[in-house]
Amino acid sequence: MIENKPTYVELMETLQRERRALGLRNYDVAYKSGISVENVRNLLNGTQEPKLGTLHRLASALGYRIVLERKDK
Repeated sequence: MIENKPTYVELMETLQRERRALGLRNYDVAYKSGISVENVRNLLNGTQEPKLGTLHRLASALGYRIVLERKDK
């Protein structure tokens, strides 16, 4: 892992690996999420930073959910 990599890039790499593992094309993810194919491609390759709602839709289309947890004190 690269030290200064933005967190969203790591998230997108995880979702990109899952997309491939599921055998889905960007088109399939776009259809399931309601996000354009171009935006799915840009999000998953880390060139576009997702808004929270977009991240939720993308993750949901790939069988994930977004969870907010409190940091340990």
